[in-house]
Amino acid sequence: MGKFLSKIWNEIYSRFGEIIRFGIVGGIAMAIHYGIYYLLLRLINLNVAFSIGYGVSFMFNFFASSYFTFKVKPTWSRLVKFGTGHGLNYLLQLGVFNFALYLGVFPSLAPIIVFMISVPANFIMIRFAMKKELRRISVRQMAWGCVTLVAISIYMMTIVNSVGFYYPDEHFQIIEFARWKMGVATESTIPWELSCQIRPTLQPVITLLLMRVMEAIGIVNPFHQTLLLRLVMASVMTTAIGCFIRATRDQFPTALRYPYAALSYLLWFIPFLCVRYSSETMSAAFLLFAMAGIVGSRGGGVDGFKNIPAFVTGALLCLSFEFRYQMAFAIAGIALWSIFTGKMRVRDFWATACGFGVVLLLCTLIDSLFYENLVFAPWNYFRENIVHGVASTFGTAPWYAYFPMVINGATPLVGFVMIAAIAVALFLHPKSPVTWAVVCFIIGHAAVAHKELRFLFPIVFFMPLFIMWLVDVLTRHFKDCCRSPVRYAFIFIVGLFIIVNTGGLLIESVKSPRYGRSSMLAYLHESDSNERMICCRQHNIFKVSSLLKLEYHRRDNMEVDEDIDDYLLGSQSIGNRDVVVLNRGDVWRLERAAGMGLQEVFASVPEWVDYLNRFYKIYNPSEVKVALRLPAE
Repeated sequence: MGKFLSKIWNEIYSRFGEIIRFGIVGGIAMAIHYGIYYLLLRLINLNVAFSIGYGVSFMFNFFASSYFTFKVKPTWSRLVKFGTGHGLNYLLQLGVFNFALYLGVFPSLAPIIVFMISVPANFIMIRFAMKKELRRISVRQMAWGCVTLVAISIYMMTIVNSVGFYYPDEHFQIIEFARWKMGVATESTIPWELSCQIRPTLQPVITLLLMRVMEAIGIVNPFHQTLLLRLVMASVMTTAIGCFIRATRDQFPTALRYPYAALSYLLWFIPFLCVRYSSETMSAAFLLFAMAGIVGSRGGGVDGFKNIPAFVTGALLCLSFEFRYQMAFAIAGIALWSIFTGKMRVRDFWATACGFGVVLLLCTLIDSLFYENLVFAPWNYFRENIVHGVASTFGTAPWYAYFPMVINGATPLVGFVMIAAIAVALFLHPKSPVTWAVVCFIIGHAAVAHKELRFLFPIVFFMPLFIMWLVDVLTRHFKDCCRSPVRYAFIFIVGLFIIVNTGGLLIESVKSPRYGRSSMLAYLHESDSNERMICCRQHNIFKVSSLLKLEYHRRDNMEVDEDIDDYLLGSQSIGNRDVVVLNRGDVWRLERAAGMGLQEVFASVPEWVDYLNRFYKIYNPSEVKVALRLPAE
């Protein structure tokens, strides 16, 4: 037994010894850094204390990394490279440290948050400094590195700027469910779905745990909390996309693999959807994980996905379902594929079903504990929305309604390309499980009377694969047609697609969802000079409907007065600590406000975005909110 364990250890150490040694040295260096910081915490400036601790740990790290981690001799050249790498790492850590302090993290805990984020980057930079053998980087790899940096920048901008929710369900059926369980929700913030017990509670429970952790470390600002939730969601989603890319990239020639990866991350609405802390995005993430395993197990991917157990695949599919019940349409497509086309072994089919069943039982237990009685929420959801027809009371549309929705929502060019790509997938890749899942998902939603564009969001993340299938077909067709007019037309369309895509990325990375209601909420919350908001009854941004209010985003001492006409007509006066919030399309009231000397101090959407929106039509410009105040004396 001892020899067997020794053999396993030697195998692990031979493969991961460098990482293990790095972990040991890094752990000691972090302890030195944190110990010195903690001793100086109450004596000097926090940034100075952090920097002194970093400097001492740097010297230890250099010699320990040389002799122990990478087993090389310390030299001046290595010290310079090591110092350069650590200089970048220091700036990264200092930035994260101050960001954590800005969020309200307790000073004694802020370095721990820094260490959690900076360790992977630190390992790469130290290894670069200590190892001589570096591969030559090709032009294509350098270009991909630039694209990666651009993608990271876009995602970070979107995480920061995409404040709030795209649709009320994103807030009320997740965050307010969690706040209800925490005992802080009020009757005006609880949606009707809670009393009917029809919503899955897995995501609200995760949210509850995350919010408890944030409160424990001092993050209580609602906009800081939701910022971190978007960061969590973006991390999960980008990881899922990466797994799916890795499993499917071998379907394309080498020249198309980098464009495929770039499109998967940077199709213009994907970064926006990736940061949405919604059931649509979370369910899509686990469907991507599951699909990566299914596609890889058929030999279509790399080795890392060929041995994913069928039980795990079933569990991932059920998690996707438990975040959003409508994913049953896509899961049904995968089941049909496995029966008619996939030629799945009976043993694997039952293993997948067992994985699905185990997670379903666990989530039923979570639902029952959350609702405080035995409940099977999927049946409740089906009974209320389909059998009793509650969903149809929110509006109905014919089966073909999604076609104009997609064309208008994604811009005509991108919308037509996606529809054409789905048609190509249906005819040229009918045996792909992705095709079966997406087509069944669309058919299922087309059959349901109530339709909204957001219902299709979970399958958006498969569109880059379909689009690249279309591009692959066209490039092979035009390969020998050097001067064909059709080839030039294809190149023109690709160029136009890139331009349209770039503009869409720009818009969605600098504004909050739709007309920017949440940006105005954040402005009112963060500005201490705003003690009272004056608005009209129809456009109160703290109200989503006559029954639901956004109390979570409202500062405790913020008053709301809906009788704005009394002020504009002179019956009451506006004070220096009042802020008037109007719609940009409310021309009469804006003119009256200007006549009273009120000046615009904030707009929920930057004015230059309005010019781009004339083409993209993401929001109604008349609904953009503007804040006005009396000039400072």
